Formats: sequence, structure tokens, C-alpha cells
Amino acid sequence: SDVYKRQYLNSLLVPEPERMHALLLEDAQLVHKNLTYVETFAVIFHELLGHGSGKLFQCEADGSLNFDQSLLNPLDGTPVKWYKNGENFNSKFGALTNAYEESKSEAISLFYSCFPEAWALIYPDQADRWEELMYSLWLYYVFIYSKSFESHSDQLGIFNSAHSQGRYALIQAVRGHSPDVVTVEWKDDDTDAFKLRLDKSKIRTKGLEAVKDYLLHLQVYKSTADSDNGLAYFKKLSELGADEFRMKRYIFSTMLPRRIELQDNLRINGEDVETQEYEKTYDAIIQSYMDRFPEFDKELYDYWRSDAVYLKI
Repeated sequence: SDVYKRQYLNSLLVPEPERMHALLLEDAQLVHKNLTYVETFAVIFHELLGHGSGKLFQCEADGSLNFDQSLLNPLDGTPVKWYKNGENFNSKFGALTNAYEESKSEAISLFYSCFPEAWALIYPDQADRWEELMYSLWLYYVFIYSKSFESHSDQLGIFNSAHSQGRYALIQAVRGHSPDVVTVEWKDDDTDAFKLRLDKSKIRTKGLEAVKDYLLHLQVYKSTADSDNGLAYFKKLSELGADEFRMKRYIFSTMLPRRIELQDNLRINGEDVETQEYEKTYDAIIQSYMDRFPEFDKELYDYWRSDAVYLKI
């Protein structure tokens, strides 16, 4: 296509700095200050280069291979493997395909954030403060790493969101490769409270090397159809250890109750327009819809009845 369109609302990306509990307040404020720049940069490199790059070594229908057979696997020096005719990334990597791919794409954004040329390409008028934007972007990823715990199920031992699992595995890879880049600072009391600290001085050295190593593993496994090693590698990084379960307990303790999607109504009273407000209850949701649509709509009801058989849970 000739255009690429994505819409997002900053107010839904991160809460107010005071509610970004896993970050130091000054770090949270910096993320808020630069959020538009950071998120736009992340989306561009995630979508266009993250999902839009990476060759799959394949056997074509006529038996020919789409790569040079002299290539060696950069991880172990052995001849590369490939997808047999009829196989693809989804069929080989199964249920973890989406999370694996999302994690690779997030890593692409972190990787390119370490280069001033990338920021100058997207924001030429912000080139003089690219290091602040880079630091803000890494802080943003550290924060959404902490948010990923919200989608993890203790009962199933899995993440319920591909994006959350991908972000979690990415920062776990950085922590595992270079433990002093992102560190956990526990509060000295009986709670599980913690702060995540990001060492700005190590982003372009140890941090970048960690992301490069992670990307190399993900892409080699994906390109060479090596689902056995690829899934084992990714699953290991998706696991929660004792410290991670402790962080998860704290994150859950800070969560607000789930928001009720309740819409007020407007009504005309003489020449005035008044707002009809409701209590924040589930009964009020029903009442607001009854007030909004007071007349029985038989045509709509008949459509619903005809489709109801397909909507059973």
C-alpha cells in the first residue's frame, strides 16, 4: 500500500507518573515528557523493520533453495537448516509464533534507538537531544516489562497477551545477558515493593550487546526453521522465577479495580441540554442503555435473533 496508518491515545499507553510504581518518579516523569516521541519511534521500527524484515530459508516447490547452501549457522557454525516445502513459521513455532515475533519486533525498536541516525531520520528537529529520547524509550520498555506481569496467569503458567510475553522475554534477555543494565531495587520492609533502575551509561554498550545477542538468536532460529531450539530459548526467557513472582505480587497489589465502561446520556429539557449521570455499577450500565434506546427496535432484535446461534459462548 502507499500509506501506513496507526492511531493510539497517549492517555491509554501509560498512567500518570505517580502510578508508574516500578519506576523512580523522575524516570516516570521523563517517560511522560517524551511519550509521543518514544511511542512513535517504537511503532515505526517495530512495525516496518521488526515485522518487515528477516528472511526465511525455504525449499521451493521445484526443490530449489532460496539461499546459498554454503551459509553456516552463526550460533554454532553448522550448515543452516531450512523450511521444507509447505512448512512456514506458524506451522513450526505453533502457539508461540505471535509472542516470538512481537518480541523480535520490540527488540528491533530498542536496537535502533541506540543510534542517533535513527532518531534524526524520524525527528530531525530533535537530533540534539536524541540521548534523552533513547533513555526515555528504554525506560518505557522497562515500565511495560513491569506491566507485563498483569497478563500472566498463575494457574496456566502462561501470558494471556503475545505483546506482554514478548516484552517480558526481551527485558529478561537483557537482564540475563547484562545484569547491571536493568536492576531491581527492593524496598527494605515486609512488602514486595520494588523499583527498576536503568543504568543510562550502559545502554549503548552492555544493553545494546544484550539486544543484539537476543535478536541474533531469535532471527537465526526463525530463519532456519529451528523450532526446537527457538522455542526452548524463548520459553526459558518467558518463565517467572522467585524474584519475578515477587514483582508480580507487588504489581497486582497496586492495580486499580477494572474500569467500568459506563457512558452518560444527554437529554433535552426545554431549551437546555442536560447530562444524565449514573453510578458506577453494572446495573447502571444496563440502565444507561435502556435510557439511550427507549424504544423497542424489532428489526434490530430480529437481526440479533438470526445471529444468536453464532454468538454462543
